[in-house]
Amino acid sequence: MKETLVSVQRYALMHKMSQFQVIKRINSRELKTVEKEGKTWIVLTEEIPAAPSSLRRYEFESADEGLFETLMQTCSYGTLSLVEGGMPYGVPVNFTWWKGCVVFHGSKEGRKMRLIKANPQASFSVVEPYAFVPSYATHSTLACSATQFFASLIFQGDVRILNDATEKAVALDALMAKHQPEGNHEPIASQGHKTMLEKTAVFALAPISRTMKVKFGQNLPKIQQEKIIETLRARKGVLDEETIKMMQVLFTCKGTT
Repeated sequence: MKETLVSVQRYALMHKMSQFQVIKRINSRELKTVEKEGKTWIVLTEEIPAAPSSLRRYEFESADEGLFETLMQTCSYGTLSLVEGGMPYGVPVNFTWWKGCVVFHGSKEGRKMRLIKANPQASFSVVEPYAFVPSYATHSTLACSATQFFASLIFQGDVRILNDATEKAVALDALMAKHQPEGNHEPIASQGHKTMLEKTAVFALAPISRTMKVKFGQNLPKIQQEKIIETLRARKGVLDEETIKMMQVLFTCKGTT
């Protein structure tokens, strides 16, 4: 039977397992895997039923790599979620996408460092807000018809503390390249940054799973999509034009240009 490659995320969904359980099976060699394009794939020799989406509203899930790259480049901060004594702890941090990891920095002391050392398992979320859609945009007088359009990412994985000075410097240079693309600073590895480099903690979250959600009315009838575009175009808000472009590009609402 022909072999098929599936991601860890999809295998977990197919077999109703957590992704951590799948990783354990991989580490114990219960599952055959191959490395391809920098990712680990599970090799199956069985027919694969259609896997359910990892989202309850599957129509909002996206695997568009171009959109992923855009979100990681344009979103200036995300929320790191850790666990302390059974209670969640979320902290916003600047970040960049570097070598397949979410990279961020901070102090070598404090709550964040303490929690990561105690339990490196974490979640990281990123969101790009688009237009708020008023209830009347969909021909309804009910307030519950109001909604927010957005694109978001949620990662789960383990946070690694970078200790090698060279690796830290390169990661921080990547962070600077994103947030200060005009440059005008010395490389982090230069002698002038030596003291601060030693005092700064640099972290890399290696994703075990990644879910991208985009909500732009794709679950609505075409007539309601067109009414939303009409409403946003008339309102002329800060995010309205960008939202219209996203709707037209992603979901081809024809006849609305």
